[in-house]
Amino acid sequence: MLERSGRPHLHLDGIARRLSREKHFGVFECMRVSDHALMEGAQPPFHVPHSRWNGVPEEDLVANGYSVLTRTVRSDVDTFVKEENSLFVFFQGHPEYDSDTLLREYRRDVGRYLRNEANSYPLLPHGYFDRATENALTSLREEAMSCRSEDLFTSVGTALETARITNTWRPAGEGIYRNWLQHISARKLERQFDGDAIVA
Repeated sequence: MLERSGRPHLHLDGIARRLSREKHFGVFECMRVSDHALMEGAQPPFHVPHSRWNGVPEEDLVANGYSVLTRTVRSDVDTFVKEENSLFVFFQGHPEYDSDTLLREYRRDVGRYLRNEANSYPLLPHGYFDRATENALTSLREEAMSCRSEDLFTSVGTALETARITNTWRPAGEGIYRNWLQHISARKLERQFDGDAIVA
């Protein structure tokens, strides 16, 4: 079973997520810390988008029978699994994100700030935009924080339209999903074989 990291491990084992001081937002380098079959072919370091305020303590996961497969270079848990009747796979990142997903989220959050719907201007997504776009957006952030105005949203949109984004996470994401599907197929064959053996 594939799960987005959130409530499943809370319901299964009572592991609560912890609120971070700042949002984990951007594309982060990750490292393998396990030889699990799901990670076959993943060449470190590989990249994974993250967009979250919470994290799961690794010590709590390990104490409850989870295996951590990858960590970010910040030593945050990225991917972890638990083997029961089936394999539960949990992601704190978003390997499935499209190239422009973080861009759209950033634009949405800037708009909320400029419309006085949020108290803080959003952080730039880490490791995501090209340098020229980062510089333009940083200047607009400083302008907005000195004089908040919804009129600035047009300038932000213009800067984002010219952004050059390189999708560095797709190969690793596709590899993990491919390995997961192969795992499911292999387990299905094993169960069919076991069933045939019992009948025989």
